Amino acid sequence: MEAVIVEFEVGKDAVEACVAALQELTDSLVAKQNAYHGHTLLVEHDAGVVANVMLWDKASDFIHFRDANRSTIGAAIGHFGPKPRFFDVAREFKSAG
Repeated sequence: MEAVIVEFEVGKDAVEACVAALQELTDSLVAKQNAYHGHTLLVEHDAGVVANVMLWDKASDFIHFRDANRSTIGAAIGHFGPKPRFFDVAREFKSAG
């Protein structure tokens, strides 16, 4: 699996709108992709930053999905100024409980 982290520097007043738009886009489109394994939305309220941490089979699966759906994704979240980053998952640590 590979992690795709998309960061949004939206300002304090737009954090909740960004989170809502990301969740709506995920529910309506992203979650239906076979190569997608889930996401976590992180928020730094004081800085007005949102990070969408997604797990995909491969980063290239995300890129292909993004490029094929550019107009839908752009209309939903493009105005928030997404900045994608791509990571390999080196290790996962889970709680024993």
